[in-house]
Amino acid sequence: MTEGLFVRVTVLFILSILFFTASAQTVENVQAFIKGDIIEIHYNLKPGIDSLNCDVSVYSSHNQFSSPLLWVSGHVGQHIAPGDGKLIIWEARKELENYKGEIIIEVRAEPIVPPYRFLPNTKIKARPGKPFTIAWEGGKKTDVIDIQLLDKNKAIVKVLESGNNNAKYVWNIPKNFKKETYYIRLLVPGGELVSEPFKVQSSKKWLLAIPAIGGIGLVIGLLGEKEEILPEPPGPPDNN
Repeated sequence: MTEGLFVRVTVLFILSILFFTASAQTVENVQAFIKGDIIEIHYNLKPGIDSLNCDVSVYSSHNQFSSPLLWVSGHVGQHIAPGDGKLIIWEARKELENYKGEIIIEVRAEPIVPPYRFLPNTKIKARPGKPFTIAWEGGKKTDVIDIQLLDKNKAIVKVLESGNNNAKYVWNIPKNFKKETYYIRLLVPGGELVSEPFKVQSSKKWLLAIPAIGGIGLVIGLLGEKEEILPEPPGPPDNN
């Protein structure tokens, strides 16, 4: 039987500096227990507003925290979901070999922030006087972003909104808005995102021609989504 580890363990927990806020995800209730040649590390990963998965790693003072521990398993590595009762098994004997003395352990969790991307918007047409929905996903709910309208040359026309990342913005297009090609640009932490071009188009009409009655013709315009003019029916026969 191998000799037990001669180490005294001090546990620290560290979360990415990006999340040192009141609404942040936190690593809590970290405890370590030496059991023969292994060390059990227990912790809770509390969700914040965003409730993001985290990349979890463990560091030790035996190598001045220069690189993460290798002989670990359990709730460690990539995409660890928030929750209580997390357990990491560290095969310390394999990692430390003949090391003796005090060890400080750090549990580090770095949130994984999904990248921004626009969601397709194929059901709603951009019409003057009508609402137009701009939707996207990614980032953190606490991100502050700017939503800009760009013209066909990608010059700023106006700032539609500046505020928190709500993943959606409804733009009420003015009735007299210029009809041409536009882009949407999101200014997000660390970069920007520009949409595919889209057109603000005038409301189209169906034109329905009614045969002339008593020499009087009647044309009725019906609001529709396609620009199409139905052919006019033939007039009365010429008796001359």
